[in-house]
Amino acid sequence: VSEESQMDVWQSALEKAGGIKQRDDQKLLKRMLKRKERSKKKSQREWKARVKTVRNEMLERQTKRRENLEARMTKSKAKAARAKARSGDRAGFEGKKQKFLN
Repeated sequence: VSEESQMDVWQSALEKAGGIKQRDDQKLLKRMLKRKERSKKKSQREWKARVKTVRNEMLERQTKRRENLEARMTKSKAKAARAKARSGDRAGFEGKKQKFLN
């Protein structure tokens, strides 16, 4: 038995006696690793779904905004056209000119 392995055995024995938890059971370590990997994959899946939903919501908001802006522009253009058609004459300034005053 090498000196390093003997030191490791003594070190773990001292830590165990001191109340420090030992993590040297192979079954538990493998189980813990699998659990950690599963949780990583799950969080990765959730994050991908989150990114996808955020992207979709952003696109929906952009299209809605574009539609609203187009609607507002068409409404204001129609309003301006109505005002222009209605305001041909200014009261008291334009009218039928029949002849010169003098």
